[in-house]
Amino acid sequence: MEQSWYQRLAPVAVVSMCVLATAAPVAAESDAAHVRKIQVSGEAQISAVPDMATLTLGVSSFDEEAQTAMRTTSRKMVAVIDTLVEAGIASEDMQTSQLSLSPRWEQDRTVNGQGRRYVVGFEASNMLTIRLFDLDNVGPVLDQVLAVGANHFRGLRFGVQDTDALQDALRVAAVQDAMAKATLLSEAAGAQLGAVRQITDQSGHRGGQMMAMEAARSDFVPIAPGSLEFNHSVSVVFDLDVSE
Repeated sequence: MEQSWYQRLAPVAVVSMCVLATAAPVAAESDAAHVRKIQVSGEAQISAVPDMATLTLGVSSFDEEAQTAMRTTSRKMVAVIDTLVEAGIASEDMQTSQLSLSPRWEQDRTVNGQGRRYVVGFEASNMLTIRLFDLDNVGPVLDQVLAVGANHFRGLRFGVQDTDALQDALRVAAVQDAMAKATLLSEAAGAQLGAVRQITDQSGHRGGQMMAMEAARSDFVPIAPGSLEFNHSVSVVFDLDVSE
């Protein structure tokens, strides 16, 4: 049967509509690829007074017999823990961080430099990590545990308990810094700052180093908490509207 004129034109119209429908997204993608952008980094820094201290201390003992070395170490550590409890340190703020027993070796010295190694005794060590929230009490506590046998220190680190609030404040300040920089740069270029397109949260950094401490008897151990520096940065991408 012979087709009418509109039946013969129908497939052509369908093809034309498909071409138009697919051309629109391609044009949109092309326009998006040429959108002007500006990317800046924002930084923030906050100084905070520490309100807690983390201290790692312990007892080490040497003896020719392994059992005696461990027994002496354990006895002294019990005295250290009892002293900490009397000083008001809660049990949940004390944790054993290391318990070790190792031989101590020496070597025979002969004329030709050849000698055999042999065990002369054993070194037992018991380390304890504690948290203190009264910084005025750090020095007296150290002096007290030294008096009952603590002779091994790994260091003292100051910190802040509520770090979440600090990080939130840092992020807000970093974004504000990025916006201020982007506004300044866009105005200098004769452009208008557009909407925020992307924000990348960078890693933060907390200042303050672990302080090494020597095990030495004293009537009082001076402690200076000082302040801690917290840093954070973000990367922000803005649209940039330029008058043609």
